[in-house]
Amino acid sequence: MTLKAFIKELNPVFLSLSLLMTLLIWTNSLLPGELSSNQSGFFVGIASNILQRVNMSVPIELLSFWMRKLAHFTQFFILGILWMITFAKSQLSHKHAILVVLMIGLMTALLDEGIQMFVPDRGPSLIDVLIDWVGIITAVLICKLYQQLKLSRQKHAP
Repeated sequence: MTLKAFIKELNPVFLSLSLLMTLLIWTNSLLPGELSSNQSGFFVGIASNILQRVNMSVPIELLSFWMRKLAHFTQFFILGILWMITFAKSQLSHKHAILVVLMIGLMTALLDEGIQMFVPDRGPSLIDVLIDWVGIITAVLICKLYQQLKLSRQKHAP
């Protein structure tokens, strides 16, 4: 099977969403440090207000750190789900699809951090690559669990 034929058999909607999510991730990495901090600051402010309402106090620097790491995880978790759905009905075996998604996720994370080497007030972080990949791995595991539950229900259905 040629690459062109393989791509044609993929779900076009989820392939497009996967590629758009990748572009969104890389676009965020192109933001200069100050702009990225301002963007994060907006969400940190919301989280801080919520925590204050439930009488929890977290230093803003710590909250900012965890919010940024959560953003990494969440973006890549979504990306992993999208790629898993994209390859779900392809000619690839389930094991090969998982391997491809893990490799795409790792390459996307590495390129994401690589982009930041060339952006003012930003820099690459190996920890962020690890967090990104954990997001992908979590998505793959949840998709695998969902598939197993679905198969189990089909086996036990009357």
